Amino acid sequence: MGRGLLLVLAVVAASLTAAGCAKNETRVDVTYGDFVRDIDVTRTIDVAPGTVFEVSLFSNPQSGFKWSEAEVSEAIVLSERNREFVPLYGEQPHEKEPSGLDVFTFEALCKGQTRVGFLYSRPWDGGQQTVWTFTLVVRVS
Repeated sequence: MGRGLLLVLAVVAASLTAAGCAKNETRVDVTYGDFVRDIDVTRTIDVAPGTVFEVSLFSNPQSGFKWSEAEVSEAIVLSERNREFVPLYGEQPHEKEPSGLDVFTFEALCKGQTRVGFLYSRPWDGGQQTVWTFTLVVRVS
């Protein structure tokens, strides 16, 4: 295993450990393997008002595919705070993989339930539409 990959794994492990220690934080990870098993993935989480959490979705933007903007059904219950792409790399620095994670950050605003929908496709005219879907049901209580 290359030093670069070990460093990346160490940083990821440290950040997950730190995130796990913070009050009211949750993380939802959806991997490529989840979509190999089912192209329509749904998860449910329960959080308290004020909870900030991340949704991490496997992505390969260099292939032309990308995740849509998050569609929150009840914006009074949940607010999107941030979105960023985090690239993943191979063992050697010259072996950059075109894949990574689209990480969406949300905050639970008040009690209630909402659905957050994501579509993975090539969004241009004539592009392959809706290859994968991810739905997150968020129950805030």
